[in-house]
Amino acid sequence: MACFYAQRYQVSVLEVVDKFFYLGNLISAGGGAVESLVARAISGWKKVRDLLSVLTCRGLSFHSKGRVYQVYVRSYLQYGSETWAVKEADLFEIGTQ
Repeated sequence: MACFYAQRYQVSVLEVVDKFFYLGNLISAGGGAVESLVARAISGWKKVRDLLSVLTCRGLSFHSKGRVYQVYVRSYLQYGSETWAVKEADLFEIGTQ
């Protein structure tokens, strides 16, 4: 069956890489989630910098600023986190056990 498949369709060689981005997540060959967590945290700080004028505005209440942070920054930080393959060493490295 494998020979039939190879004859009927073109077989292409896939490139093997150490890490790549897929849907905003950094996926590494060794598994784990530390690199993805670090990449997501860096991107989260970029979102905070984008919103700095809103978050430091004196005209907005503390509740409104917190809601903007929760909707824009926290949702961005948590996107895709349920699919991360977290290892025991990853939990120790990020400080949660």
